[in-house]
Amino acid sequence: MNQITNPVEMEAKDPVGQALLAKHLTQMTFRDVSDEQTRQILEYFRKNDSK
Repeated sequence: MNQITNPVEMEAKDPVGQALLAKHLTQMTFRDVSDEQTRQILEYFRKNDSK
């Protein structure tokens, strides 16, 4: 959830965020989404992960 709502901070401090940045060579753009919208995005990912 933090990666979606605070990508700059996560890529600066979190090892997983740093690894994602190193792998994809692009920073996730900040989309100014609410916590509820972020939960909906994560639920979508969970439901569609195996497809």
